[in-house]
Amino acid sequence: IGVGFFTDNKGHFVTNYHVLESYLNHPKDFSIQFQTNDGEEFSDVEIEKCSNDNKIDLCYGKIETPKKIYFFDVLNRSPVHSQIVSFIGHSNEEYFASKNGEVSSLDTNVEEKFGVPFNDRENRNTSMVEIGKYVCNNGHCKGDSGGPVFDPFTGDLLGVFCNGIGKKNQEKKLYAIDSKEVYAFINSDSKFTKLKIPKEHFHFKPQKITSVEQKEITPGRGEEFEFERRTGKLEK
Repeated sequence: IGVGFFTDNKGHFVTNYHVLESYLNHPKDFSIQFQTNDGEEFSDVEIEKCSNDNKIDLCYGKIETPKKIYFFDVLNRSPVHSQIVSFIGHSNEEYFASKNGEVSSLDTNVEEKFGVPFNDRENRNTSMVEIGKYVCNNGHCKGDSGGPVFDPFTGDLLGVFCNGIGKKNQEKKLYAIDSKEVYAFINSDSKFTKLKIPKEHFHFKPQKITSVEQKEITPGRGEEFEFERRTGKLEK
């Protein structure tokens, strides 16, 4: 399970590559779900690009919907040190919730900083933003990946939540991909072959989301949607 967000009023969205990785690599073995925080589900989805030559942990695509879209502006600039941020996800929560943090560092080589592999495949030489520390239930922060990190006062996108670094059941340092990197990725050329997801590859699981939970997840301008991956053969 991961998070994504719209980047314009035409239905383009961003999420982490690792959120969609299992489906992209094994589409016959996985089904997929795209759902907004208000429960609307989509089945007209195209993945336009994923990763790039630097193997950045991002995917970009488009959803066709007649409804009004609330989105985050992706700006060609980085956040600044000590800037207050909010980010949206649902680790430690059944549904979406917003969390607050603060930019404590901007690092190009996180692996070198910590002396341990940050990710063997993704985000090498990518500007990353440390946005706080967090203790995750069951030792992981699954459910926040791909979520928007944004300025709670202006609604401007500051990054895309990626992962946490730390030992199991201990406080983890939380990292996001710098919004300047996201802007460059969206506007870059890509060798990725566009993928229109077949309608039979979607599964639908309605979820009841209360008004209280909706209030918790609507700071700024963003409306986010979740991706849910489920293992097993597709049912015909």
